Amino acid sequence: MKIRLYVQAAVYGVIVLCAPLASAADVDYSSAEQRIRDLETRLNSLESAGNAVNLAAYNGCDSGCDSSGDCCGSSRSSSCNRSSSWLRPCCPISQFDTEFLLFAVNNSENEIGDTQNDFNGGLRLTYSKVNQQGQIFRVRYFNFGSTLEGGGNRFEMETIDTEIGRRFTLGGGLKGEFTGGIRYAAFDERQGLNYDTTLGPLVGLQLRGRKFLNGTSFVNLRHSWQFGDGSNNGGADVPGTFKISEVQFGLEWSRASRLGTMVFRTALEAQNWSGVQDGDTEDIGLYGTSGSFGLLF
Repeated sequence: MKIRLYVQAAVYGVIVLCAPLASAADVDYSSAEQRIRDLETRLNSLESAGNAVNLAAYNGCDSGCDSSGDCCGSSRSSSCNRSSSWLRPCCPISQFDTEFLLFAVNNSENEIGDTQNDFNGGLRLTYSKVNQQGQIFRVRYFNFGSTLEGGGNRFEMETIDTEIGRRFTLGGGLKGEFTGGIRYAAFDERQGLNYDTTLGPLVGLQLRGRKFLNGTSFVNLRHSWQFGDGSNNGGADVPGTFKISEVQFGLEWSRASRLGTMVFRTALEAQNWSGVQDGDTEDIGLYGTSGSFGLLF
């Protein structure tokens, strides 16, 4: 009988002692669960705040990401919205352009047989690369030739430009590019002055203005100073120099495609090759139109 009482007393004691422990365990579990819920709430608030933050500065953008806050547009997987920023594109930009030219020829001394009133075709190829800092690398190739009036004379012109530069903006919505580099130029006249190889410094400026006829207006200016050996009518090569000036203004249109952005341009252009014709430093003037097709990606 006493053993039974002792067992009952022990069981009762265990129950009395474990009850507070169980309550404490319940309380601790409830507190931990509440802390986890608080953390989940804070994480959700941080994620919502993160979606509202414009992370353009960390992705190399200036201020023009798309509406989702992403600097890369949806036109191509992991590609940029190229229209987001002129000064600092979200991603590097490459562009190829093929330009077809129609030029007539004038001579500074207005001599018969040194001009051509009919328009002849020329070609210009351009590759441009713009990085995320708005820095430019560009290579241009130009070729034009014309048989002059009367058919007794002909000349060929060729240039290769290598340029670096940077984009900039001006007031009133103007944007532009300033470039500098080196120009290779060759001039060959059938019965006159020939320059097989010349090199010289080159400067260029492009300004882009307001919209007109759903296109963007632009002006291109370039000037170079050429130095090299020339020969007059098959004579000995002697050092010589001449200058090349170019001005072009027109309109540009662009349209998105599966391959990239297609770019179309039409323009009026004039060039002056100073001191290259015959042996008495006559100038050649070219004037006409150009049309180009490009692909930006």
